[in-house]
Amino acid sequence: MRFCSTGLPIDFTNRNPYIWQMQTINQIVQDLVTSGLTQKELGEYAGVSQPVISELQRGIQKDIGYSHGKKLETLHKERFPELYKPKGKIERRTTQA
Repeated sequence: MRFCSTGLPIDFTNRNPYIWQMQTINQIVQDLVTSGLTQKELGEYAGVSQPVISELQRGIQKDIGYSHGKKLETLHKERFPELYKPKGKIERRTTQA
């Protein structure tokens, strides 16, 4: 996965990565709050304040530092591993010399 300067993933299928990024961090925070974590707990884990988490959840905050976003993504992967499993079979290409 590639990240832009704001620390959020870039979706190469979308022509406007900034819209996708905002939806992604918004969805990550929303999922984590729905799973039972509080905004305060998420803020402490990621190293940001609770109001920043609240703004991310509501879509007001447009960016977050790479290390903070990565921490939230890691926690999301731990809580929702099924969302990160590859869909379908991945074929390995070989080149003939």
